[in-house]
Amino acid sequence: MTPSIALLRRAALALCAAIGLTSCGVGQDGTGLVPDAQTTGVVTGFGSVIVDGIRYDVDRADIRLDGASGARATDLRVGMVVTVTGALAADGASGTATEVRHDTLLDGLIEAVVGSQELRVLSQRVLADDTTVVAGVLEFAALRAGDRVRISGLRAPDGSLLATWVQRETGAAAPRLTGFVTAVGTGTVRVAGVQVDISAARLVGVTPGTLAAGQLVRLTLQAPPSGAAAVATELALIDLRLPDSVSKRQIQGIVDGWNAQAGRLVLAGQSVLIDARTQFVDGSVSDLAVGVRIEVSGRLEAGRELRAERLRIRRAPLAAYGRGAVDSVDLAGRSFRLFAAPGVEVRLRAGTLFDDTSTEGPLSLARLQPGDQVLVFGRESGTHIDADLVRRLPPRTPGAGIGGAVSEIAGTRLTILGMAVTTNALTNYFDAQDRPMTQAEFYAALRPGDLVRAEGAHVNGAISALTLRRVR
Repeated sequence: MTPSIALLRRAALALCAAIGLTSCGVGQDGTGLVPDAQTTGVVTGFGSVIVDGIRYDVDRADIRLDGASGARATDLRVGMVVTVTGALAADGASGTATEVRHDTLLDGLIEAVVGSQELRVLSQRVLADDTTVVAGVLEFAALRAGDRVRISGLRAPDGSLLATWVQRETGAAAPRLTGFVTAVGTGTVRVAGVQVDISAARLVGVTPGTLAAGQLVRLTLQAPPSGAAAVATELALIDLRLPDSVSKRQIQGIVDGWNAQAGRLVLAGQSVLIDARTQFVDGSVSDLAVGVRIEVSGRLEAGRELRAERLRIRRAPLAAYGRGAVDSVDLAGRSFRLFAAPGVEVRLRAGTLFDDTSTEGPLSLARLQPGDQVLVFGRESGTHIDADLVRRLPPRTPGAGIGGAVSEIAGTRLTILGMAVTTNALTNYFDAQDRPMTQAEFYAALRPGDLVRAEGAHVNGAISALTLRRVR
């Protein structure tokens, strides 16, 4: 909050007191706004802050990072899971934020690298997918045991964490773990499968007598957990209470509980009612189950239950992939072409994440230029990619790649997303578990429709592959 806004707020409150009013309509942040909506989801872009397709003006918002007020919009990152409270515009696609909150789920050392898309941090299983945004290293697979990382994401019912944003940090810091309390004992709490001794911990926002299962807490630990046990130096309660004025919610998360007979599910602690009026996107009610990732929006009713008006099944991205130089950009068509003609068309959709690892600043379609090096993950649609993630790479990043279902096999020449893929004597082959294969083994097992990723160089309208890897 700037000094001028703070002075206005104090003046407004003083006037209220002087004339005996309990409310002057100045809103929670002193801006005159009364928040009527809350959105919890992944930051997908900037130019204000875009969360799950909703563009929020955050110029006057109180931005809180891990409980600390006074952060700036520039401290937020694409891929972070945030909760935005504010006033939603009539179009439902924009609004003005009064508060933005981000809580890091894990901050600690990597204990083990389990696979190309799995880590173990603070005794937690951390999973990634092709849309996980990684900072500090070029890709998730470059992370190593002993690296310190900060992680934002979504908790699954089995206790694992789906990372939406991972940043490799420099320097040392006390480990931190954020999660829901599942049990309270004498001087202990159980959070995310870890039994934590809080007998000597500083308590913030809560007293021992008011600690209860279901509360979201941030724990600062003396050391990483040992044998699923740890000692905390601080426990801070994260207040999840909604302002009384909030009547609309949009939440992205992983289903914790589902009662098909009653039409009720639990998502990030929120009870959600599903009925015949719920509009399904990318699925149907039969797709709902514990562990499914969804996005739901609707209105809060009696008892603060959320009646779902729209529910989208967030399916795992298919392995449509492209990496190389942008050839052309179509702003009106919300698309761009990767590689020189004929190339591969990349189409944007609501919720496409934009990330920038170059030095050019926040990325959007309007700021994408021919010649920019990008990496794209998404869903295959014929010979197109419907993008889940577009990441601009540093200038002069070498190489090019294409990935998706093989549509044609002609000897050792493949076609993927309409793009020819050629091989030579230097090409290396790998199976879906990243084990080396011979050329004969690779092609003997290959069938049209199999998912393959090729990395190499774009030469004469084709990808000349240095590696061919089965995705599944």
